[in-house]
Amino acid sequence: MDIITDHGQKIYIAEPNEIDETVEYVVARQRELERIVHSNYNYSGSYFYEFGEECKKYANEGIHFGYYFWNNDEEKGPIIDIAMYKKDLGYQRVQFENSKCLNCGSWWRIANPSWLVMYPKYDFDISELEYPLLGCPKCGGKIDRNAIWIGEELDRRLYRRPGDPKNNYAEIEKSDD
Repeated sequence: MDIITDHGQKIYIAEPNEIDETVEYVVARQRELERIVHSNYNYSGSYFYEFGEECKKYANEGIHFGYYFWNNDEEKGPIIDIAMYKKDLGYQRVQFENSKCLNCGSWWRIANPSWLVMYPKYDFDISELEYPLLGCPKCGGKIDRNAIWIGEELDRRLYRRPGDPKNNYAEIEKSDD
């Protein structure tokens, strides 16, 4: 396991072969923290398991499962899970998102480094980013969100955003692709 300090937070990052064990630790620790603060929340940990599975799916592409304690408080937590991307330029916090190409309309699973909620006091500036932003693998066009990693193409019929025509499912079904 790697431990780094990023934006003043100590982040624990599992190696691909440690993800299952790390997720189990995170779930058990979160349950203990919930008990300590006398929460009525019945914590199942299902989100951590699902997130760990997605990180494992992309582990050979530089995606890692990580976690940190909110406000660096290991006694009271809570634990926050985070995906970390690492290739040649070191670790970078990322948020998995579904995003589309503004040119050809194809949808992709991406890793976005600029989701501000991932950073304490929202202190991230895109100009600090060392990794280049990527374009659409299909046509080279601009992706509608910042992407430093692009995974598989997604079935666009499954995704609709506010502002999309209400009948876009019908239009897509009629199209030849």
